[in-house]
Amino acid sequence: MYDKNQNSTIKHAVWGIIAGIILTSILVIAVRAYSFYRQPYVKIGNHIFRVEIADTPEKQRLGLMFRKHLASNRGMLFIFDKPDIQTFWMKNTYIPLDIIFIDANNRIINIVTMPALTRQTCRSL
Repeated sequence: MYDKNQNSTIKHAVWGIIAGIILTSILVIAVRAYSFYRQPYVKIGNHIFRVEIADTPEKQRLGLMFRKHLASNRGMLFIFDKPDIQTFWMKNTYIPLDIIFIDANNRIINIVTMPALTRQTCRSL
C-alpha cells in the first residue's frame, strides 16, 4: 500500500542530506580560502607567492624536504638573523625548486633552479 506520509518523509530526509553535503562543502571551501588569504606572502613584480615561514633553525634545516608536490604559487621564505652568504642543497627534496635569494633591502640578488634530490649546493652569492 502506498503511504503518502512515508514518501514525503523520505523526500525530506534525502533533501536534508543533500543540503547538509552542500553546506559542508561550502564551509570547507570557505575555510580553505580564508586560510589561503591569511597566509604570509611575498610579492615579486606582479606575482604573489604564498609562503611558509622558516624562521627557526629546525624549520630551516627541514625546509621543503620530503614534500611530494608544491603549488606553483607557493614557497618557503627563510628568514635569517643577519645578512650572510647562505648555502642550500636538495637532499630529500623530491620536487625541483627555484631558489630566490633576497638581500636586506628586498632586492633579488640571485635565482638558482635546483633539480630534485641533488646534493649539489647553491649559494646566495
